[in-house]
Amino acid sequence: MLGIPLPEPGFHVVELESERLGAALLAQPKPMYVRAGALVTNLAVHLKMGRDVSAVWVTSLDAGKPVAEAAIRISDCAGNQVWVGKTDQSGVALIRQSLSREGRCEDMAAYFVSARKGDDLSFTQSDWQKGIEPWRFNLPSSDATEINLVAHTVFDRPLFRAGETVSMKHFVRSEGMAGFTPVAVLPVGVRISHVGSDADVDMPLNFDRRGSAAGTWKIPSDAKLGEYAVSLLFPSDNKRERYGRIAGSGSFRVSEFRLPLMQGAVTPPKAPQVAPRDVPLSLSLG
Repeated sequence: MLGIPLPEPGFHVVELESERLGAALLAQPKPMYVRAGALVTNLAVHLKMGRDVSAVWVTSLDAGKPVAEAAIRISDCAGNQVWVGKTDQSGVALIRQSLSREGRCEDMAAYFVSARKGDDLSFTQSDWQKGIEPWRFNLPSSDATEINLVAHTVFDRPLFRAGETVSMKHFVRSEGMAGFTPVAVLPVGVRISHVGSDADVDMPLNFDRRGSAAGTWKIPSDAKLGEYAVSLLFPSDNKRERYGRIAGSGSFRVSEFRLPLMQGAVTPPKAPQVAPRDVPLSLSLG
């Protein structure tokens, strides 16, 4: 083993020449060159991406303390500068903008974040998160444009029998730092799907400006029993496709059941009761 001294901070590219490795691996006996990268730094850079706001914080490796006034630069995979700033006294830099996928390369969707403090340099990438992925902590992990849409359907009750009518009211909102706001593109239909089969029913919907719509569905008398999923259908930008995005909003169940055959009632006196010693009640069971 041979140690290579790297006294200055920064990212170093080391190239080694080996005649033995070339003779063993190359078709012709000649030296083989192997390259490796080494980062010499005392800065640890961390990135947490949010839907509306992201954060970069820098700490020192030797003491684990915040590094203030560190110059931060965020670039996309094409090298375009997305954001530039400095960390505060707590070592944190808030990026008050959405780091969306627009303008990013299809094959490399990572952001490159660099931090500089004096002569020291360090960096990280947004996809360096093995072991700390959001889904491991039960957090949303889809694309930012997917997360901020909230769709929900309110039913008059969750359990029905075949032949009955399901009454529904649908809501769709955009969730952000300011709370719930109306969405720009509203759904144009609703899909009711039987879970476990390919039976789907599509119906049109008319949403108001606030993003709500009401509708009903008459369950066929020969409908399959089980759970039915309800999804809202959004218009498609592609003329060849009728619908674009499909957002699940709720579910109900169709089953065979009997209503209770016994009913009890408790009837109090009709006259006002003012500090009574006893209150007569009429009890009945039918």
